[in-house]
Amino acid sequence: MAKKKNKPKKSPVKFECGFAPPGNSTVSFNHIYMGDTETYNLSLENKIWIMPETYSDEEKKRYRKALLDNNFQDVTVNISAMFNKQTGKTTYKAMHPEHTDRNRINATIAVVLRDGSGSPALEPSGTQKTAQATILEGIVKTDDKMVYDALIKAGFYDAGTKKGGKNAN
Repeated sequence: MAKKKNKPKKSPVKFECGFAPPGNSTVSFNHIYMGDTETYNLSLENKIWIMPETYSDEEKKRYRKALLDNNFQDVTVNISAMFNKQTGKTTYKAMHPEHTDRNRINATIAVVLRDGSGSPALEPSGTQKTAQATILEGIVKTDDKMVYDALIKAGFYDAGTKKGGKNAN
């Protein structure tokens, strides 16, 4: 039986509002599109608004124009996986949810590792497994899938995965 190739998961289209406060918030603005003034009321989570996939192409075009004209940034992450048989290593990248050009995040943090069921992973002694992760310019790079999964569970965003290669970021 032939193996099916897995298509890369399509990321939702995300826009970041740099002037919004962290946490849940709402922004409103007016925008003129093709001679009509539209009012936009958007609910944000950690400065991010996700465009619904149900929007028509025309709605997506109109929203994109309005958002970009009002100082939002498209922060959509395109996930890609490339395989290199020479090394076989996979590098995972996760983005801190509050990192912006104005709020740069650089730190070393500890994360509680989780097992396959989502429960905290335990050491043989019964204590929780933890790992240190270094955040540089909002991004954590790791080759440990458990660290990556723990970061995503903690609210980080996927920033891409690369398999193998000497130039894996």
